[in-house]
Amino acid sequence: MNNKVFISGPITGHADWRMRFYDAERIVDSFVFFERYGDDSLFDKYGYLGFNPISPAVFGDETKLWCWNMVRCIWKLLGCSYVYFMRGWHGSRGCRIEHTIADLFGKRIIYEEDMR
Repeated sequence: MNNKVFISGPITGHADWRMRFYDAERIVDSFVFFERYGDDSLFDKYGYLGFNPISPAVFGDETKLWCWNMVRCIWKLLGCSYVYFMRGWHGSRGCRIEHTIADLFGKRIIYEEDMR
Protein backbone atom coordinates (compact mmCIF):
# COMPACT_ATOMS: atom_id res chain seq x y z
CA MET A 1 0.00 0.00 0.00
CA ASN A 2 1.26 3.49 -0.84
CA ASN A 3 0.31 6.90 0.49
CA LYS A 4 -1.00 8.26 -2.82
CA VAL A 5 -4.55 9.65 -2.79
CA PHE A 6 -6.35 10.25 -6.08
CA ILE A 7 -8.74 13.21 -5.86
CA SER A 8 -12.03 12.77 -7.67
CA GLY A 9 -14.54 15.56 -8.15
CA PRO A 10 -16.84 17.14 -10.70
CA ILE A 11 -15.12 19.13 -13.44
CA THR A 12 -17.44 19.52 -16.44
CA GLY A 13 -19.69 22.55 -16.00
CA HIS A 14 -17.76 23.91 -13.01
CA ALA A 15 -15.76 27.03 -13.92
CA ASP A 16 -13.97 26.96 -10.55
CA TRP A 17 -12.98 23.29 -10.74
CA ARG A 18 -9.22 23.93 -10.54
CA MET A 19 -9.59 25.99 -7.35
CA ARG A 20 -11.81 23.30 -5.84
CA PHE A 21 -9.17 20.64 -6.60
CA TYR A 22 -6.36 22.80 -5.19
CA ASP A 23 -8.41 23.17 -1.99
CA ALA A 24 -8.91 19.39 -1.89
CA GLU A 25 -5.16 18.90 -2.37
CA ARG A 26 -4.48 21.01 0.72
CA ILE A 27 -7.02 18.97 2.70
CA VAL A 28 -5.51 15.65 1.58
CA ASP A 29 -2.01 16.96 2.17
CA SER A 30 -2.94 17.57 5.82
CA PHE A 31 -4.02 13.93 6.36
CA VAL A 32 -1.72 11.62 8.28
CA PHE A 33 -1.87 7.89 8.86
CA PHE A 34 0.09 5.32 10.77
CA GLU A 35 1.29 2.07 9.23
CA ARG A 36 0.11 -0.85 11.34
CA TYR A 37 2.00 -4.10 11.46
CA GLY A 38 1.16 -7.72 12.38
CA ASP A 39 1.11 -7.22 16.14
CA ASP A 40 -1.15 -4.15 15.72
CA SER A 41 1.47 -1.88 17.29
CA LEU A 42 2.99 1.25 15.82
CA PHE A 43 6.68 1.47 15.12
CA ASP A 44 7.88 4.79 16.51
CA LYS A 45 10.85 4.83 14.15
CA TYR A 46 8.46 5.31 11.24
CA GLY A 47 6.11 7.79 12.89
CA TYR A 48 3.33 8.95 10.61
CA LEU A 49 3.25 8.95 6.85
CA GLY A 50 1.83 11.92 5.01
CA PHE A 51 -0.50 11.52 2.09
CA ASN A 52 0.50 12.45 -1.45
CA PRO A 53 -2.43 14.00 -3.37
CA ILE A 54 -2.77 13.11 -7.07
CA SER A 55 -5.02 15.71 -8.70
CA PRO A 56 -6.49 16.26 -12.17
CA ALA A 57 -5.87 19.97 -11.56
CA VAL A 58 -2.18 19.17 -12.05
CA PHE A 59 -2.25 16.66 -14.91
CA GLY A 60 -5.61 17.40 -16.62
CA ASP A 61 -5.55 18.99 -20.06
CA GLU A 62 -8.50 21.19 -21.03
CA THR A 63 -7.41 21.09 -24.69
CA LYS A 64 -8.08 17.33 -24.85
CA LEU A 65 -11.37 15.47 -25.11
CA TRP A 66 -13.25 14.27 -22.02
CA CYS A 67 -12.46 10.62 -22.82
CA TRP A 68 -8.71 11.36 -23.08
CA ASN A 69 -8.78 12.98 -19.64
CA MET A 70 -10.83 10.10 -18.19
CA VAL A 71 -8.30 7.53 -19.39
CA ARG A 72 -5.54 9.61 -17.82
CA CYS A 73 -7.50 9.89 -14.55
CA ILE A 74 -8.15 6.15 -14.42
CA TRP A 75 -4.48 5.44 -15.06
CA LYS A 76 -3.48 7.75 -12.19
CA LEU A 77 -6.21 6.35 -9.91
CA LEU A 78 -4.96 2.80 -10.39
CA GLY A 79 -1.56 3.83 -9.03
CA CYS A 80 -3.08 5.09 -5.77
CA SER A 81 -4.14 3.22 -2.64
CA TYR A 82 -6.79 5.78 -1.69
CA VAL A 83 -9.41 7.81 -3.54
CA TYR A 84 -10.85 11.02 -2.06
CA PHE A 85 -14.29 11.93 -3.42
CA MET A 86 -15.17 15.60 -3.24
CA ARG A 87 -18.70 16.81 -2.56
CA GLY A 88 -20.92 16.57 -5.61
CA TRP A 89 -19.21 13.50 -7.05
CA HIS A 90 -22.59 11.72 -7.44
CA GLY A 91 -23.59 14.21 -10.13
CA SER A 92 -20.54 13.57 -12.28
CA ARG A 93 -20.41 10.73 -14.80
CA GLY A 94 -16.60 10.66 -14.60
CA CYS A 95 -16.63 10.47 -10.80
CA ARG A 96 -19.15 7.63 -10.86
CA ILE A 97 -16.85 5.74 -13.24
CA GLU A 98 -13.88 6.44 -10.96
CA HIS A 99 -15.90 5.27 -7.94
CA THR A 100 -16.79 1.99 -9.66
CA ILE A 101 -13.15 1.39 -10.59
CA ALA A 102 -11.93 2.31 -7.10
CA ASP A 103 -14.41 -0.16 -5.60
CA LEU A 104 -13.58 -2.94 -8.08
CA PHE A 105 -9.84 -2.58 -7.48
CA GLY A 106 -10.15 -2.44 -3.69
CA LYS A 107 -9.00 1.14 -3.21
CA ARG A 108 -9.70 2.73 0.16
CA ILE A 109 -12.39 5.34 -0.39
CA ILE A 110 -12.63 8.60 1.55
CA TYR A 111 -15.63 10.92 1.15
CA GLU A 112 -15.29 14.64 1.76
CA GLU A 113 -18.67 14.72 3.50
CA ASP A 114 -17.39 12.21 6.08
CA MET A 115 -14.45 14.44 6.98
CA ARG A 116 -16.45 17.13 8.78
